Amino acid sequence: MTEKNVDAVIKTALTTDKLLIGTNKVLKAVKLGKAEIVVLASNCSDLIRNDIMSSAKLSGVEIINYEKNARNLGAICKKEFTVVSVCTLK
Repeated sequence: MTEKNVDAVIKTALTTDKLLIGTNKVLKAVKLGKAEIVVLASNCSDLIRNDIMSSAKLSGVEIINYEKNARNLGAICKKEFTVVSVCTLK
C-alpha cells in the first residue's frame, strides 16, 4: 500500500469513527479481533512494535509500517501530539 493510500485510509476511518489511536487501544482491538489494519509510525519503539506485531500475526491483522514518524502520523489523525500506532476497525 502506498503512502498516499495509507493516508487516505486513515482519513476515511477518522471521518467514519472507525479509527483507534494509541497503543493500548490498538493492542486491545487486535487481541479482540476488531482491528482490520494496523499502522505503525517509523519511530515506533521496538518493544511496542514487537508487541503489536506478534498479536496482529496471531489475529491475522494487516500491519503497515508507515514511512513517516509519529509526529506526521499524529498530524494525519488531526492530533497535536505524536501518535505511534493507529488501527482501523472492521
